[in-house]
Amino acid sequence: MVVSLHRFLDRDKTLRWARQAKRSLWEGRGTRRYLDWVRELAKRRAGLNRVKVVLLEGRVRFGMLYPACLCITFPKPEYFSNTPKKADKFLWDQGIGNL
Repeated sequence: MVVSLHRFLDRDKTLRWARQAKRSLWEGRGTRRYLDWVRELAKRRAGLNRVKVVLLEGRVRFGMLYPACLCITFPKPEYFSNTPKKADKFLWDQGIGNL
């Protein structure tokens, strides 16, 4: 069964209940709950798009780690950033691109 909750308050109440419930049954079977952060995750990843364009233009190796972490592999050691501001500052300090 998949449940999609569109109202923020309903989602929060349901998640709070799910965390507090030790075990729940549906029709005699145990249930599992998984969070779906698709919209929020897509927004966080899209925030790094401008930085990725600069890295591509500068031929700098990078990758995206789950959930929304940019891994820049130049220069060694690797640099990890969860926010565009931190990545912009790193690129500016390294002299890569003009953001």
